[in-house]
Amino acid sequence: MPPHHALIIGSELEIAEHVIEDLAEEFGEVIACDGVLYTWTGTHWTTITSGQLFPFIKPYDGIEYGNKGNKRLIRLSSQKIDAIEKLVLRNRDCPGFFDEPELGVPCQNGFVLFADDQAKLVPHHKKHLNRHILPVPWTGDVVTEPSPGSLLHDYLEGVFRGDPEGEEKRAVLAEIAGITLAGCATRLAAPKVAILYGASAANGKSQFQALLRALVPENAQVTLSPSHLGYDGSVAMLDGAWLVSASEIGGKAIASEALKAAVTGDPMPGRRHYQAGFTVRPKAQFVYSANSLPPFTNGMDAGIRRRLLIVSFNRTIPVEERVERIGELIGKHELALVLSWAIAGAARAFRQRGYSALPSSDAVMRDWVIVSDPFECWLSDPLAVTITGVERDRLTTRAAFKSFQQWGQLEGLRDVETGNQARFTQRLKSLAARGVQVRHSNKGNMVHGLRLGAPVTHHDTEEGE
Repeated sequence: MPPHHALIIGSELEIAEHVIEDLAEEFGEVIACDGVLYTWTGTHWTTITSGQLFPFIKPYDGIEYGNKGNKRLIRLSSQKIDAIEKLVLRNRDCPGFFDEPELGVPCQNGFVLFADDQAKLVPHHKKHLNRHILPVPWTGDVVTEPSPGSLLHDYLEGVFRGDPEGEEKRAVLAEIAGITLAGCATRLAAPKVAILYGASAANGKSQFQALLRALVPENAQVTLSPSHLGYDGSVAMLDGAWLVSASEIGGKAIASEALKAAVTGDPMPGRRHYQAGFTVRPKAQFVYSANSLPPFTNGMDAGIRRRLLIVSFNRTIPVEERVERIGELIGKHELALVLSWAIAGAARAFRQRGYSALPSSDAVMRDWVIVSDPFECWLSDPLAVTITGVERDRLTTRAAFKSFQQWGQLEGLRDVETGNQARFTQRLKSLAARGVQVRHSNKGNMVHGLRLGAPVTHHDTEEGE
């Protein structure tokens, strides 16, 4: 098609300005955020891809520009096309446009808004800032207990049959599903990554992930292992995502700081292929499955432990009770029911400002800490060290680190697992709430409130750094 506008100087900027006018005529409101073009569809903000943008640039190839006596032809090379695309993005740039989306679930027939501890349906509005939409209407029902005979009921009842925490775990799964659909897990007062844990096979945890994947729009979910969160290319995938999951955490150590930042929604550096870097503010719910619990590279300090919600799947489903691919079937045939169940869970989580408590999660956490965190394991060994909280119990941080290293050698740990003294001292400082204090003196850094298992000599307690 011929271009709508005549060119005067033929620059990339002039073409970009005309392309923006044509985009607005075709799509209505057009904005750019973090290197991506968006337009409002009436129900949600959707992307305008490079492929959709190209037909608005292509017509300018070969047209004349300039004065009558000095006519020239536009020749669009790949370099010029890229420059025009970048100028379009720069001209429509709205930094931070999607930073504060409305709390709610965008459905086919409206936006489910959470306010005053209630869920209500309101018309879609561009100010809700939702970038995805569920392909199902909300009936207005809020379902806390799926009706008997439904696949969802059979699944929830089957996986937790005989579990003393069955009711609580079913409630937590509904909260996880609801917060995922609201697309703002990081807005909770206590955001968490959900770990679906079960050492045995055929316990149903993978089917809950399948249910979530069937429920969440494909372009709103990311498959990403927690061990990859340290890469800016992986972080870029979190932009706009509702759900981040992996069928198995795997044996690789997890970078605790990266996972903590992603789960709490801290700004993180991201970079898409061949594009400039940008700041990502994750909002996704992280849901991982695990048969075994991997270590954390920098240990499991209190900050990361607060971010973990472990849901134990303890029952192996008997063969005669199993329904093949039940998670997918629920998502395919009972989407409206799952939505009503998830909305009930989200409303409860927002009302509580967090997820329901699971005492069994704390128990698994204690075991995980001891197995995966050498520092905490050392602290839990009464033959090696005791936290007394007593001021006069003191020794140098160097002596404490030496004790930790010797304990690690006896336990068969590698040097990389015990880390260095600087990191060790930081971990000691994190014990302030448990009565341990690290203070600098003229003899060096001293740790108070800690006593080694072996008799502490005068040389050990007074030696400088």
